[in-house]
Amino acid sequence: ENATGAVIAARQSPYQYIRVIDAVPAHQGDTIRLLMTDDTPYRDRVHFSQAFMDIRDPDRLQKYLRYGQLLEHFRPTFRRVLAIGGGGYAYPRYLLKKFPDVMVDVVEIDPQITALAKQYFHLVDNPRLRIFHEDGRVFLNRAKETYDAVFIDAYTSSIPPFQLLTKEAAEEMSRLLSPDGVVLVYVISAAEGRQSLFLRTMVATYQSVFPQVYVFPTQDGDRSQVQNYMMIALKSRVRPSMQSGRPFFQHILDHRVILEGVDDVRVLTDEYAPVEFMYPLR
Repeated sequence: ENATGAVIAARQSPYQYIRVIDAVPAHQGDTIRLLMTDDTPYRDRVHFSQAFMDIRDPDRLQKYLRYGQLLEHFRPTFRRVLAIGGGGYAYPRYLLKKFPDVMVDVVEIDPQITALAKQYFHLVDNPRLRIFHEDGRVFLNRAKETYDAVFIDAYTSSIPPFQLLTKEAAEEMSRLLSPDGVVLVYVISAAEGRQSLFLRTMVATYQSVFPQVYVFPTQDGDRSQVQNYMMIALKSRVRPSMQSGRPFFQHILDHRVILEGVDDVRVLTDEYAPVEFMYPLR
């Protein structure tokens, strides 16, 4: 993400260097507030946007986060949601505002991220919101609650944490889900060609646990190019409808990706998870 603009906050946490930046993207005139993370304040090669917020419309989901709304299609009667990865807390804020009876638990390893979200990204205390500052896998392993959906959008400064991507992690998610529950995971990858290994591996891993796994691009265009994909895993074997009365949903459903070569990759496990070698942005 090209994020030139005014730095309004900068902090070094035990996990990462964090900046809040107000930027005006080249393709639009509105100011977008970004939460950027990096390994150190001195690394200039790659920066990672963990949150996007339109300052004039802070409640509107930005960019790929809009695809989290697919939960409303695949599990319309959801009441309890677990989100692993807080960032700017845009998706939890969206759920709490739109659905007055929904409860949301958020696991965010870095308390500094949460503090910045409260100061700069409109996160406020809510009796229907619980925040846990710990590693997402540790939370999954010990959790006893039942959820209708698990939403995964957790990244370190450079790559996704491998412990959240393995078959064993998926099994813990399945254990926590209600019978019709779903998992929604953002996966940065290509869907075709030499940079598709990460997405194919993620699909193979989740297919080893869940009876149904679907993949949707968050951008139209060349699928050999790296972008954000929404991967949705269903605990139920009942086939979902791929028809919707909402045009935005129908557009997404019509662009479902059928991956080739999923059977040719090795499933990620706690003993085998070389994510750093297959992740396309590193």
